[in-house]
Amino acid sequence: MDDDETRQQQQQQQQGILKDDEQLVTVSDIRPVADSIRKAFGLDLFGFDVLVKDANDVFPTTKEMLVVDVNYFPSYKEVTNFSQVLAQYLAQCGIEGRLRSYNDNFS
Repeated sequence: MDDDETRQQQQQQQQGILKDDEQLVTVSDIRPVADSIRKAFGLDLFGFDVLVKDANDVFPTTKEMLVVDVNYFPSYKEVTNFSQVLAQYLAQCGIEGRLRSYNDNFS
């Protein structure tokens, strides 16, 4: 794989496009699944694996996604700027915690 192919693959990963046998799964496909997992398990940081079933003759434009694994402490090696994302998330949690504490004390 040359540098151009590697860069193109990295750009696709950053855009949230996963390639598997020419099937594309986009961020807009995955987001509702992630939101459902977040709500069901009360997780903020997590990873999950899905199997994507091809469209069929009856529903040619739909993809069936099956969640096969949820990881509450996954590897973030594929997130290129994970340290920045994690720092931002933790800072936001700290700010929200202080605001809750302030509201509890002065309301």
